Amino acid sequence: MLLIKNKYTSIWICLFLLSLKMFSQTSRVDSLLMLLPKTSNSIDKVVLLNNISDSYKTIDANKMLLYADQALALAKKIEFKNAEGNALLNKGNANIILGNYAESLKFFSQAQHLFENVEKNDTESEKDWQKLSEVLGLCFQSKVITAKHCNIILSRLQFIKG
Repeated sequence: MLLIKNKYTSIWICLFLLSLKMFSQTSRVDSLLMLLPKTSNSIDKVVLLNNISDSYKTIDANKMLLYADQALALAKKIEFKNAEGNALLNKGNANIILGNYAESLKFFSQAQHLFENVEKNDTESEKDWQKLSEVLGLCFQSKVITAKHCNIILSRLQFIKG
């Protein structure tokens, strides 16, 4: 009887801890969503949209894609290349989660092309390059994208970063 009670206690503790983790993730998204209508500056808004999109990564890939689309449209409108690249990375990540691997490769390639054309001495650009490299490394490790595609992209990254 004591073993059964401990088993149920363990299950309840696990469920409680999982609910806390989910609550903390959704509270972050809720906080970011509350800022969205208060943000009037387009640059801040596109950064916020990308952050919201990224925050949905472990919660809802469809919403991640929705906010990435909004960020991409706004970034193109205001010609903010770093935010455009981040939106493309978010779209690529969302498509991996949704199982659309060919589509994700398309977005990662677009992000790579965009980051290639951003000035190399820009600090934000350096962070974006690092983020793209990390994403491609994870794709390569998980075999989401074929080794051939990853090697082509990584060799281009190394050539450009020289």
